Amino acid sequence: DEFLRKRAEEQGNKRRGQQAGWFKPLGRRVRIAQLGFRQVVQNVERHLLELGHQRRLNVPRTAEEEQALRTLLQDGLNAAEAGDWNNAEKKLIAAIRLDERSVVAYRALAGAYFAQDQFEEAKQTYRFVLYLDPRDDSALLRLAEIAEHEGKLDAAVEHYQQAVLINDHVAARFAKLADLLTQLKQPETALEAIQQ
Repeated sequence: DEFLRKRAEEQGNKRRGQQAGWFKPLGRRVRIAQLGFRQVVQNVERHLLELGHQRRLNVPRTAEEEQALRTLLQDGLNAAEAGDWNNAEKKLIAAIRLDERSVVAYRALAGAYFAQDQFEEAKQTYRFVLYLDPRDDSALLRLAEIAEHEGKLDAAVEHYQQAVLINDHVAARFAKLADLLTQLKQPETALEAIQQ
């Protein structure tokens, strides 16, 4: 009995070691991508600080700047729709450089990160969208989906509740909230959510 247990442990350890070796290149790529994202964020933040000193937010942009912003936003949205994430990210960050308070650009950038399963980057960007527009229920829904994906059901419930408070005209949100509350063993609260 002891011999079989030790042998099973050895084989399990051997398999885990092999599997860990398979994921090392992937982990390296993820770390490189995260480093790249952090550098982009630092550059954007630095650029925003420089812009803040150069002009105030309420100063109107020129017609050329407005047109460039619209073009970059549209190109970024089109690239995201086509699944060209690198191009979408470049265009949207360029749009953010022109208008550092563009909720549309930040939301689209967060959506691109979300679609690529870059959840940490998506969370940070969606939180910034909420900083710019606290009533953006789409950002709250994405944060709820990310929290649910990460197994953080309490956080997902909180985000869904906030989204429902902003826009209570979408029945599917109440159903999703009831489902999560049921998973959290809160049937009374789930029943209340579904009845709404």
